[in-house]
Amino acid sequence: MKEVEFVCVNEKFKNATKQEDQDKLFESLKTIKKIIIYKQSFENHNSLAVIINTPSKKEMLKILREIKKISKENNVEIDFTQDVSKEFMAAVKNKTLEYLTEVFKT
Repeated sequence: MKEVEFVCVNEKFKNATKQEDQDKLFESLKTIKKIIIYKQSFENHNSLAVIINTPSKKEMLKILREIKKISKENNVEIDFTQDVSKEFMAAVKNKTLEYLTEVFKT
C-alpha cells in the first residue's frame, strides 16, 4: 500500500498549502474509491494524506493518477509518496494514529 502526503499547511513556509485549499482537496478526494483520507494536526502545522488501499499495482497506479489530477485542480502539491505497513494503515483506520483529527474511508 502507498501513502501520498500533501504539502502541509504551515504559515512559516511561503510554499505551504492554504487551509481552504487543503479542505477543498479533502472533499474532492472523497470521490476516489479504495483510499483512506486522513488529517493530522500538529503543534505548528496541519497535514493531509491518503493511503491507497489496494494490493493491485495496476489499480494503485490508476488511483495515484487520479489523486495527482485532483491535487493539481485544488492547488495542493504532493509532498511525497511512500510505502506504508499494515500496522500503520490499521492505526489510521482504528483512529489510534497520533495527532489524527479526521479519517474518511472510500
